[in-house]
Amino acid sequence: MPKFTVRSPDTEPAAIEAADWSGALSKLLGRFTGSGNTVHVDVSNSGAAEIWDEHSELRFTMDSDTGAGTGFELTDDPTTDLWDAPTPGSGARTAAQPDEVVTADMAKSVEALVLAPTDTGAFESAINLLMTHIPAESASVLLAEGPVLRFTSVRGPHAENLVGTTIPIDKGIAGAVANSGRALLVREARQNPQHDASVDQTINHVTRTLLAVPIQANGSILGVVELLNPFGSNTFMPWHQKFARDVSTALASRFLPR
Repeated sequence: MPKFTVRSPDTEPAAIEAADWSGALSKLLGRFTGSGNTVHVDVSNSGAAEIWDEHSELRFTMDSDTGAGTGFELTDDPTTDLWDAPTPGSGARTAAQPDEVVTADMAKSVEALVLAPTDTGAFESAINLLMTHIPAESASVLLAEGPVLRFTSVRGPHAENLVGTTIPIDKGIAGAVANSGRALLVREARQNPQHDASVDQTINHVTRTLLAVPIQANGSILGVVELLNPFGSNTFMPWHQKFARDVSTALASRFLPR
């Protein structure tokens, strides 16, 4: 089984054994506290990852030991098939943080998710709501069904092909979120001094960023909400993260006894 080296400023390097990178990440996430916080994962060009939580002083670096592969790239993640083109008309009406009036309207729309006549309708409305207010290229709701996560609602270039398909619940970023119950914000660290933007331009590469938030109720993971590739930025803003959590909380409440 591959080993992954974990380093932090306060401890000696330690090894984590896992079947793959997302499995190692799931184990490392157990060291973070505060389930409402978003854990950030900045992936360098070499495949090493800085893993940190802005609400604590915890910060780790994780990479593969020799012979364990080349680390992690978002292109290896099975939930990122939506990447190759933006969705026409998607994205927020404005990238700026909404004012009080818009925020109040957003809150009412989130409350309406709880009362939607059907679960399918609620999932579709949730995706539409996220894509209306958050400037993202693509989004999806994945529901946990035993050993798999099923793409239930999807917006993006390959949406019609992905709806209904499944991925193993222990694979990829969605799997790490489902196993840890922690929201993740993963991005490639373009600030890396070795990064050559001209290469991106030559191959029409787009820096990839992924926000994944668990849908959970009473300690059980019910699924994952994902947003991919924000417009005009290499990260999702704190209010984007909060709004995605609000939406996932509303969806989770549909599974609670009434």
